[in-house]
Amino acid sequence: MHRIVLCVVLLLAGVARAQERPSKRLYVASLIAFNAANVLDVTSSYGKRELNPALSGSNGTFGIGSVGVKVGLVGAVDLVEALWVSRHPERMRTAGFANFIMGGIAGGMAIHNYDVRSAPP
Repeated sequence: MHRIVLCVVLLLAGVARAQERPSKRLYVASLIAFNAANVLDVTSSYGKRELNPALSGSNGTFGIGSVGVKVGLVGAVDLVEALWVSRHPERMRTAGFANFIMGGIAGGMAIHNYDVRSAPP
């Protein structure tokens, strides 16, 4: 009987906590989606012609230097957003929606990149 009561109490505590901060779960899920979409974009772009001059290498392709720039940009976005959300926790939901939008854009670019042929050697 004590185990059943303990399980019910723990379940209710978990439900209460989940209802307390749904925006944090949304924000964490959006960070995962944003970063996963950018990883997918990097893997789909590697070795192919890059139209963005800030990301293209000396031969016009997306190479290891481009990966470094992309990782730096995504990391900077994550850092600035984390600092903003830590000072304004009520903005987690807004940041989460922004991450999902940016992740969708990066994911769309990755899907497009898979249709693009690799650059000739």
